[in-house]
Amino acid sequence: MNPRERQQRVLDILKQLHLGLEPLKQLFWTELNYERVNEPLGRRGWSDTATSALAEDPVLFASGGKGSDFHVIYARLADDLLLLGK
Repeated sequence: MNPRERQQRVLDILKQLHLGLEPLKQLFWTELNYERVNEPLGRRGWSDTATSALAEDPVLFASGGKGSDFHVIYARLADDLLLLGK
């Protein structure tokens, strides 16, 4: 696949992210070849404000790069809107 085709595929997937986790999986695990991690991350030590902003514990979704030092974290918000300074 040439770079232009890859770019278009990634763009098409990005446009589908609002549909749920499947496009996210396709993007990182298939198209970009990140390693699957899928480990929950606890919120211990977080402020009440930060904790209440999320519907559930975040997940270390994928990793990549040299030594897998780049992490992709999935965090589902508790509300449709995240207000700054809330």
